[in-house]
Amino acid sequence: MLDERAIRSSEDAFIDRLYGTAPSHGAPLLAAAAPRAFVDLNRGAEELDPALIRGIRKPGGHNPRVASGLGVIPRVVSGGREIYRGKLTLGEAQGRLNDVWYPYHAALQQLLDQSRALFGEAILIDEALTPDSSRFWPADRYEPGRDQPSFDKQPLRDHLAASGWNKQPPPPPLPDDVVAATSERYAEAYRVITGDSLPD
Repeated sequence: MLDERAIRSSEDAFIDRLYGTAPSHGAPLLAAAAPRAFVDLNRGAEELDPALIRGIRKPGGHNPRVASGLGVIPRVVSGGREIYRGKLTLGEAQGRLNDVWYPYHAALQQLLDQSRALFGEAILIDEALTPDSSRFWPADRYEPGRDQPSFDKQPLRDHLAASGWNKQPPPPPLPDDVVAATSERYAEAYRVITGDSLPD
């Protein structure tokens, strides 16, 4: 059985701090309150893992995420470590979806509908502190053979790497200057892409 630190190894940290000021700028903020190891809100409700949940038949098509243990109710955490000793009942799985997944997605849909009604469109930013391959670099500062200045969360990555954190919960405190530097990267990306500045 995994301890609390190991169970939390797949969760996203500091998202609430990075985006906590969004409402003061007029943007709604919906933050997950349940850990990813309990229910993954970024998966579809139908992505149930037959290797974890009794009574689920193997789907017709192959879903590599579900097969690797990363369905809507994860079977593993980072490093492929098993969360459970046995299987969950379909009732337990459905209870998690009813208590967490469906209410979260209903609230999300309501926010999107409200934004469309008010502004004619809605922009959804779904952020997770996971490794990504979507790196954008300013062309005028690009130099082959070195680390590139980027429009992503690199200040946060650099801080965590320099802190000596072993990537196990709990994470180290996140200083305000790192939050500000990371936020500025996204604000700069917005300016470059849209030609406008985010309101103060």
